[in-house]
Amino acid sequence: KRIGETIAGRYGLAFTYDADDYDIECDEQDGTDSGYYNQLCKNYGLILKVYARRLWVYDREKYKAKDAVWTVYEVAPLTDKTALCVEEGSFKWNTKLTGTYTGGVYTYTNKQKKININVKVGTEERQLKLSGKVSSEDAKARLIAKLKNANHGATTISFTVPGYPVGASAQCINVVGFGKMAGKYFIDEMEHSYSPSGGYKTQIKASKVEQEEFA
Repeated sequence: KRIGETIAGRYGLAFTYDADDYDIECDEQDGTDSGYYNQLCKNYGLILKVYARRLWVYDREKYKAKDAVWTVYEVAPLTDKTALCVEEGSFKWNTKLTGTYTGGVYTYTNKQKKININVKVGTEERQLKLSGKVSSEDAKARLIAKLKNANHGATTISFTVPGYPVGASAQCINVVGFGKMAGKYFIDEMEHSYSPSGGYKTQIKASKVEQEEFA
């Protein structure tokens, strides 16, 4: 958090930090302020955004745990003909296992004991292996962050709805219908457009919220 405050201060930007903080014993900056801080956030599973002269850092996993704030339907329910529905033919989906993991191991060296230590989480079916100069707590935090980042987007959808100005990225939504693609999703991107022929439209890209814990 303090690193972000320092960088934001250099450019006269406001700063919002909505995540757990982490103690970093030592870290060396390589590259631009924006590139360095963006990578540092990724190391701990945090998302960095810049808008309206503000740096905003948030924990995507905590946002994914929030309740869905609106619902989109394949077909409007009989009890609500005004429900927000996906435009016919616009719904697309993709699911993958490649590049996703069920667990991992982080190997680091204990300088005092002069031994290598393995920090393990999850199961071994599809295991991510990392190494580096970190503490035990830092190794676990970085490993879990790397796993969560890799697994985010294992199932993705995209679709178009009539213009919906109150929606925003980083919100969770419920998708009703579409068979096995139904469920809770995290909005990765939301784009608004207008054309004389099509009118006001909102395009959404979202990732399914999966239940996974790495202990």
